Amino acid sequence: MRLLDLRSLLMLTTTLSLAGCPGDDSGDDANDSANDGSTTALATTTGDDPSTSGSDPSTSGADPSTSGADESTGELILADVEVTVMYEGMETGTLNVVALTEFPPMGPPSAIATDMEPTFPWMGSLTGLEPGEYIVFAVLDVGGNNPTMPGPEDPQGMTMMPVMVDGEGPFPVEVTLVDPE
Repeated sequence: MRLLDLRSLLMLTTTLSLAGCPGDDSGDDANDSANDGSTTALATTTGDDPSTSGSDPSTSGADPSTSGADESTGELILADVEVTVMYEGMETGTLNVVALTEFPPMGPPSAIATDMEPTFPWMGSLTGLEPGEYIVFAVLDVGGNNPTMPGPEDPQGMTMMPVMVDGEGPFPVEVTLVDPE
């Protein structure tokens, strides 16, 4: 994949996620991000609580056996993708990891994890993902000067094959950051 494509991908996903999308911490308690120190994990809360998700999977007419729902209750099963980010370079900065359902992205990422002071190998989770295929993209924002788009100095990487989320998980995936040429 070309470096320019990866930059465009992160710029779009970050811009959309900062522009009032689920998890923006602007007062929507159902979609606020969780913070455990220097790492932030973000995911929308669809399916668990019909009062916060806007839809009840048990009444949506979806077939539980094909939609990732619990066959006994009809409730949607959300899962986590456990991400390991490898990096052997010398750069430091903020690590951003996102889960996308399509490339190029046509909306906000499904989940985001951010670490202001990562150490490698870095391990974290993209949480609350609905069943489906996800592309995991990671970038190390060197100097913190490119919050919405990777700069030419930022190491980045992504999964070559989508991660299939189809149950409770967790689903492990590894991404290797590559220094720009």
